[in-house]
Amino acid sequence: MRLYNGQTRQISRDMLDELLKKNAVEVGEGADEEARLDVESILKEYIRLDREISDLAREMVREQGLGSGAFQRTKKRLAKERDFYIGEEAVTWITDQTIEMLLISQHVEEVFAADRELRVILRDVLRRYADVENDLDREVRSKLKNLEEGNVTWEVEYQRAMDSLKRQRGLS
Repeated sequence: MRLYNGQTRQISRDMLDELLKKNAVEVGEGADEEARLDVESILKEYIRLDREISDLAREMVREQGLGSGAFQRTKKRLAKERDFYIGEEAVTWITDQTIEMLLISQHVEEVFAADRELRVILRDVLRRYADVENDLDREVRSKLKNLEEGNVTWEVEYQRAMDSLKRQRGLS
C-alpha cells in the first residue's frame, strides 16, 4: 500500500466517520477534529517511517554496491527489524496502531467494538485507498498510447505525466 501526505486528511476522516457510523467508538463532545487528528497522526507516522526505512535501505545498497533487486530485500529486512510492515502488510500495521491509539486517546470516550471488528472496519476503509497507485498508472498509460513503451521518451513522458497527475490530485 502506498500512502501520500495529500491523502491522510481524507483517509483519517473516512476512518473515523466509519467507526462512528458503525457505533464502534464514541468521541467526546466537540472532539471530532482532535480524534481525526489522532488517526491522521498514525498515517503520517507510517509515511515517515516508510520514507526513513527506504532512505536507509537505499543508502545501504549504494554503500555496499549491490544491485537494484537488493533494495527491496534490504528494505524488508530493515522493516522487520523495526517491527514495521510494508507493502500489502501496511494495512495491518496501520490498523494495529490505530486501535492502540483509540484505546488511549483522550478524545475517544469509549470503544464499543472488539479489536477484530475494529480491524475489519479500518481495513475496509484503507483498502478503498490502496488502489490509488494502480489507478494513477492506468490513467497515465492511457494518456501515453501514442508512445512506444520501454524507450527513453516513454519513460520521461510517463514520469512527467505521473508527477503532473499527482500534483493535480494533491498527492505529491
